[in-house]
Amino acid sequence: MTDDTDAETLAFAHRMFDLARGGMTEELAGQVDAGLPVNLGSPSAVDIARFFDLPEMLAALGRS
Repeated sequence: MTDDTDAETLAFAHRMFDLARGGMTEELAGQVDAGLPVNLGSPSAVDIARFFDLPEMLAALGRS
């Protein structure tokens, strides 16, 4: 993210990464269904799901 990212957008991104780290598949998948890119950020939700070995999340993200 760039330095000019507004605080609300940054907070949303942090919440999405927290969902990924916490294995909150259903809620994160809902955000992806609503248009959230699965490759947002570095690491992305896909990277986090792989790191934490969360196969259900990977499947929900379409990256199994």
